[in-house]
Formats: sequence, structure tokens, C-alpha cells
Amino acid sequence: MKRGEQTDRTEDTSAYPGEGWLGTLASRVRESEDKMTEVTVSVPARPDFIHVLRSVIAAIAARADFTYDSIDDMRLAVDEASAQLLAFAAPATILTLRIILAEEGGLEVVASTDADISTAVWPPEGAERTLTWQVLSALADEARFERLDSGPALRLWKRRAEASRA
Repeated sequence: MKRGEQTDRTEDTSAYPGEGWLGTLASRVRESEDKMTEVTVSVPARPDFIHVLRSVIAAIAARADFTYDSIDDMRLAVDEASAQLLAFAAPATILTLRIILAEEGGLEVVASTDADISTAVWPPEGAERTLTWQVLSALADEARFERLDSGPALRLWKRRAEASRA
């Protein structure tokens, strides 16, 4: 692969559509000058696939030299954001996590689904007063609800804290 080239990797884990559909696990990695700049992972919108997204964010945060505490914070934040999206009134089939490595070393994370936001209110009324929102706000440096063309989303930012040296 040439420097700056974009790669697409797709692994089809589904044998059939319908109720038992496992869907397609697709990841997309954008590389620039031998540095990872963006990763997108999509999994079926079911709670039993959230662990995949937790593992992805932990691996990327570790590769970006985040502290152990920050890695755990991001892992929990992705878990909470995913749970909030899956609890949305409109059904979804795909849960997507997009992670962008900022030039200053922080991470921007966008968790989203393909749920139809025209049939239900997003964000849900009173969402900023929920325990989930309080947890997200504590774990990420910034968090906000968004409406994307593809559906509801939560955007999180985490700045890299320098590890203390004793």
C-alpha cells in the first residue's frame, strides 16, 4: 500500500438476512504518512456487539499513547454512548463507531446508528438529565447529541493527558 492511500477491509459474518442476521462487520482505516488518522467500524445494532466497539476504541487510544485511565474512560464512554443509541425508540440495524485522531493527539469519536430519526425525537426529551449523560459527560472532555443524515449520533472528544513521570 502506498503512503496516504485509503484501505477498505470488509468481512461478511452473515449467512442470511432476517431475524438471526449477524450483518457485516466492516472497518475502514484511513492512513496518512504512515499514521492512522481515522477508523470506522460498523456492527449489527445489538448489545452483544458493543464489546467489539469497546475493544476498537481501547486499541486505538493505546496506539495514540493515551494513559490507562483515559483508555478506560473512552472504553466506558463508547459503551454508554452505544447503550444510549440502542435504547432509542426507532429501531436500528447498524451501529457505527467513527474514531478520528486529531492532530494535537486527541480523539474525536462519533457513535451512530441508522435508525430513522423522522419517527422519534432525537435526542430524547430530558436526555441531558439522565445517568447515562452524566457518565458520558464525566468520561469525555466534551460530549453532544447530533442528528446525522444516517441517523442519531453521539459525538465525544477526549484530549490526551500526558502521563505523569515520577
